[in-house]
Amino acid sequence: MAVSERPRASGESPASHGVSYEVTDTVAVIELRGRTSGNALDAHLRGALLMAARRLTTDARRDVRAALITARGRHFCVGQDLKEHAHLLKASPATAFANIPDHYNPLVKELHALPIPLVVAVEGSCVGAGLGLALCADIRVAAEGARFATAFGGVALASDSGVARALSRQLGPSRTAGLMLLGDTFSARDAEQWGLVHRVVADGSAAAEGVALA
Repeated sequence: MAVSERPRASGESPASHGVSYEVTDTVAVIELRGRTSGNALDAHLRGALLMAARRLTTDARRDVRAALITARGRHFCVGQDLKEHAHLLKASPATAFANIPDHYNPLVKELHALPIPLVVAVEGSCVGAGLGLALCADIRVAAEGARFATAFGGVALASDSGVARALSRQLGPSRTAGLMLLGDTFSARDAEQWGLVHRVVADGSAAAEGVALA
């Protein structure tokens, strides 16, 4: 089932932009399906993802016993849609950061509070709010070519999506400070060595491995 609010054009898949949500054998699979292969988090995708997370919370009290978040395209998630954000800063600066209380905060809280195991499968780039989403998982699977970064400092923003808190709890204050302030990119193997990633697999197979684990 697709979680999507945008009317679709003729011939367009119901989940061509939004989030798909499917349950098979008590495992719920949520797939990001953004406008681009980077799955940048524009308002529509953020809203659809929050709807899916809330549905997952309800289903977890019934017959869903584990969940997987993955993404369509070359990359897991490149974070906030910066073009949309720049437009909002120009058009309505007073409301440009409403995405944090309206979407990011409730999404992270919803996923962290799940009563079932959550697996995240990462291919390609996983940065900014995308990294925050991945850090909500109990188990993370990454493709060999996956790359991670906090990215907030590069666009002159403080972090959101629980990134700083999650990293400091898992990596300690010193390494977290370096990642947050310098924005260094780290690889799937780095993440595995640090304990952020449970398993590194061949490129193109992270989602299948994530389903198997879930």
